[in-house]
Amino acid sequence: WVAERLANLPEPRPFIEGGLIPIRGVEHRLVRPADRGRPELFDGRIPEFHVPALPEAFPGRVLRALRALALEDLSVSCADYAERVRRRPTRITVRDTKTRWGSCSSTGEISFSWRLVCAPPDVLDYVAAHEVAHLREPNHSHRFWSLLDRVFGDSEAERDWLREEGPGLHAIGAPFPISRQPRQLRRSAR
Repeated sequence: WVAERLANLPEPRPFIEGGLIPIRGVEHRLVRPADRGRPELFDGRIPEFHVPALPEAFPGRVLRALRALALEDLSVSCADYAERVRRRPTRITVRDTKTRWGSCSSTGEISFSWRLVCAPPDVLDYVAAHEVAHLREPNHSHRFWSLLDRVFGDSEAERDWLREEGPGLHAIGAPFPISRQPRQLRRSAR
């Protein structure tokens, strides 16, 4: 059973120069243009995410840039749904969660996985709407699901996407296991 589960894990997608990661549901090539500057998204035949950093700081800088982008997108989405439910979160944070896409505390603090910025925008919006709806209904009762349907609409496609594609989001930013690293990375890791 363990061997089968391990064999079905998605391939790691580390933050390496030239690597591909999804941002807002679209594959972007990671580019390290210089040591300084602000991260920027560029459209093109192959969209790019330019993240200035020293080579050894590149993975950490990519992670910080994605977390900032996630917080920005989730804050905008939460503000929209907060108006609809007439409740405002006391705070919004992004974290590196392993088991939940989002959570809402009894004090109105909402926390999300930064990896939602890698999902398609409608999936991010669904999770934001779900957590904001908990500001009014702090449970998964029939009233909660009715409220979510009123403010978001039918969420079956987004929930299905998370069930099917969610494990792949957890592979984003994960390092290659030593045995699966590209040859040039294996040499430099010694």
